[in-house]
Amino acid sequence: MDKVLTLFSIQLGGEIFEESMKFHAPFGRIVCFGSSLGESDVVKTNDLHKTCRSVLGYSLGTQLKARPEALAQPVSDVLKLIENKNKELKIVISKKFKLNEAAEAHKWIESRNSVGKVLLIP
Repeated sequence: MDKVLTLFSIQLGGEIFEESMKFHAPFGRIVCFGSSLGESDVVKTNDLHKTCRSVLGYSLGTQLKARPEALAQPVSDVLKLIENKNKELKIVISKKFKLNEAAEAHKWIESRNSVGKVLLIP
């Protein structure tokens, strides 16, 4: 299979991270911003340098603690979009579940059929 992705972000670890490496193009970059599966990943550095690829870790919590000023303008821009109900900002709601249906909501998310946000309604 051709390796086609030059930049992608991933928040899942373990096997899914390893599978994603198959699509990582030469000179490409992966941004890891979490590990929703709770699994740590191992990256073989010679797999990176022989293809000039890179992997970058990112944490919003660290960003907020160490360099909050870097987020001031982007946060302000997003809040303006929300406040103005700007047509450019489209929040997609995949499905709504009652709070007592949380288990079903979780199954829906795990099924990978969901596109957008899944809401739990009290």
